[in-house]
Amino acid sequence: MQRVLIVLAKAPVPGRVKTRLCPPCTPDQAARVAAAALADTVDAVSAAPASRRTLVVAGPHPAPAGWSRVGQRGDGLGARLAHAFADTRRAGTPSLLLGMDTPQLTADQLAFAAALATSLVVNDSPNDVLTAGLVGYVVVEAVMLRDRCAALSPSPGSSPGSPSSLQVAARPRS
Repeated sequence: MQRVLIVLAKAPVPGRVKTRLCPPCTPDQAARVAAAALADTVDAVSAAPASRRTLVVAGPHPAPAGWSRVGQRGDGLGARLAHAFADTRRAGTPSLLLGMDTPQLTADQLAFAAALATSLVVNDSPNDVLTAGLVGYVVVEAVMLRDRCAALSPSPGSSPGSPSSLQVAARPRS
């Protein structure tokens, strides 16, 4: 499917990312958390079907192999989001933007969310492209919530809270 997947990120620089984790973390530890979250998000996006993947980044951080890189611009998150869509836009190709803090997202969830979100907006004006991206963000969150709730639902024959009903939520990440 023709679609652009965009990851909006900050370079994982100590003292500039995840500052709300300090304390108890040191700036170096917080930057390592940010780097790990970004790496996991990039892995999921890399595995999802897309015609183009773009890292829109604030600060010095290279794009993964096979990806494009665009520097962030604009004051405030709203302006940075709007510019990220405008700077990566391809006529006739829907876009989906993700933040770097979605390490829990799987490639399957992303593919489903992108297909659903891009089917909701069919025009190609700049406002519709931005709307598709924002709808996509909401759909991604809804898909992750759906899967989280399914993981916490008791399986037939088990009681709530049993190991079998919580196995997905508690399993270690690979």
